[in-house]
Amino acid sequence: MVKIYRTIQQNRQNLGALTIGYDRRARWPGTLGGAIMERSYGKAADRRSRGSGYYVYDREVVAWLHAFLKANRWEWSPQVEGADGGAVLDLQRTAGECSYVSAALELLFYAPAPYGFQLAQGSVELAPYGGRNGAGFIANHDPAGAFGLGYNIIDAGTQKLVPGFFLWGNHMVTKWAGDFYDANYNRTYRRLSDMARVEMASIDIKSQTIDGEDCTLFVNDTGSLSSRSSQVRALEGIYVKVANDGPYFRKLVALGKRLNGAIGAEQRSVPFVGPFPRPYREDADYSIKID
Repeated sequence: MVKIYRTIQQNRQNLGALTIGYDRRARWPGTLGGAIMERSYGKAADRRSRGSGYYVYDREVVAWLHAFLKANRWEWSPQVEGADGGAVLDLQRTAGECSYVSAALELLFYAPAPYGFQLAQGSVELAPYGGRNGAGFIANHDPAGAFGLGYNIIDAGTQKLVPGFFLWGNHMVTKWAGDFYDANYNRTYRRLSDMARVEMASIDIKSQTIDGEDCTLFVNDTGSLSSRSSQVRALEGIYVKVANDGPYFRKLVALGKRLNGAIGAEQRSVPFVGPFPRPYREDADYSIKID
């Protein structure tokens, strides 16, 4: 087990005193980080005559990290919490939430050469986004470009998946030089808000009895989308996620797994149901009938 990038990560505040022994250095090319750095160095070689540096980074490295992870069957699993980017680059972790991959990119940016790009420590950081109103947001989403992470919205009317979108409570990216790099989606944003197709207006916690069970509900409201495109207007409404593990919760999760499995994706988070008509009404039913 090679612990090169985890060692760098653990010694971030004292990189000048960091020593990587010969045995570990010899195994470095076999790590994910080593493969990316060697690709970057080789890509830059034919550009040096035009004044380029010794490495290629920025958007290309984001794409390489995403591609290498996909080839190694990385699973984007929002419920697996953590931010051990070193384990990702050492090829010692195979699944995790967005913070793992974003931390791996951050580590590549600040790690000393040849293990990373040796960018100034203060210029690189993780950047979380929970929506403009702190209530989450709906992002464009395609499981094929998101390590197989399936959709997490079940249509309240059709009981089918709402394709093309994912409702995030929060998402983590990597900030450097004023831009925000998203290696999970292989995207770059000028502003954090650029990742949101719809900003959720509010989130509340409600209670409702469903199939004789007292359920706690997370209720997200899009607010009015009347001025948006027809595709976005169709998303307007109330989105509900059940918090407690009971019979209805388990049936809902099973439905999401079945629907995502049918399109070759995996459900790795608790699904929302929506959109229901807004505004929220205490006497309305926010469940769906599941056979």
